[in-house]
Amino acid sequence: MDLVAENIDDVVVLNLESICNGPQNVGNVIGHQTCKTCSDVSGLIHNWLMSVDTEYVIIDLQDEKEICSTFLIEVLQLKKRIEMPFIFAGVMPKTRDILEAYGYSRDGLPAFESPDEAVKYLKRKFRAEAKASHRNITFGEKILSLRARQLQKMGEASSDDGDDLDN
Repeated sequence: MDLVAENIDDVVVLNLESICNGPQNVGNVIGHQTCKTCSDVSGLIHNWLMSVDTEYVIIDLQDEKEICSTFLIEVLQLKKRIEMPFIFAGVMPKTRDILEAYGYSRDGLPAFESPDEAVKYLKRKFRAEAKASHRNITFGEKILSLRARQLQKMGEASSDDGDDLDN
């Protein structure tokens, strides 16, 4: 799963690309399978947010019918820890149900069908946050690749199995 930063009307929107189909499920979390690939998404997004100068998050789910529930749950957990608007666009009914089940709308934030609607809402509702700098943001490139991160973690685990010459 990848997130790519795009500029829509001078607002940063993270487009979800090459979605996770969750083939590597490892257990249940509140009735949903936990996907190993998406389980560290909140840390990766958090690190990206700390390295750029923005005070909001708009994630465009690209009207995908099936979004990995682990991805959504991880992002919603991050939303609870960071004091900034998290807005979802391209939300289909099944995804909207998951967002609602985890109390997304309790903060008064709607989910949008298109990123353009989300950008207009952000500018109208959160004027100051919408004026974020684009410093350190490379548009059109992946901000994170969960698949690459998972492969890296697997590689680190296998290299840890080797002889430890330091001890």
